[in-house]
Amino acid sequence: MANFRKILATLSTVAILSTLVVTTAVSAAGYTDVPSDSWAKSYVDNLVELCVFTGEGKFRPADNMSRAEFVKSVVVAAGLEGTTAITFPDVKDGDWFAPYVKTAVANGVIGGYANGKFGPNDSLTREQAAKIVVKAFDLPEVTPTSPSFSDVKASDWSYGYVETLVSYGIVSGYGNGKFGPMDSVKRDQVAKIVSLALSPEAPVVDEDEDEEVVVTGGDLGVMVSSETPAAV
Repeated sequence: MANFRKILATLSTVAILSTLVVTTAVSAAGYTDVPSDSWAKSYVDNLVELCVFTGEGKFRPADNMSRAEFVKSVVVAAGLEGTTAITFPDVKDGDWFAPYVKTAVANGVIGGYANGKFGPNDSLTREQAAKIVVKAFDLPEVTPTSPSFSDVKASDWSYGYVETLVSYGIVSGYGNGKFGPMDSVKRDQVAKIVSLALSPEAPVVDEDEDEEVVVTGGDLGVMVSSETPAAV
């Protein structure tokens, strides 16, 4: 009986220690700077589960996201595959982001700047993010006759991409009625945008004409000209 009690005590201790180890591991998997009451937590957690983000250390939610980081995020989230040769002078084969850039180019998601560079460390702008998301997730482009934002006109190169994300419920703009196309995108904003792009809402129907204003198909490439200063 004494031996049985010793064995039982030993097993109980092992069980308790195992529970502590598991609990510690789970806690360590979460970002220390994304608290449970953060508006972005559910989006960040979703992308951690999908291995888009690592879930380790700090997430830096208020930091700007670079173009290289964003390309990796959408390539992984969208499950894009394939590769191709690239000619960007600022993307070398040994760079951590090179494989993702090659995959994005192979899928027609990005094309670089007019000067031939990709700008991997440049802060991603909101209009650039709109184009990349539409291309990466193959969202049919929506082009309403009336702009949703005062600072994104129908003649702007990013108009169709921005309006498409609005139509699918992925972005909604600022409270002042503007979209801020040239504003930098924060990392917590990226988490929300990419998460919502994985399960977009049905396109909003034009209430006046009772039909969707949608353009489907077409060439995935985007022409770069002097009027397209921020091609991505």
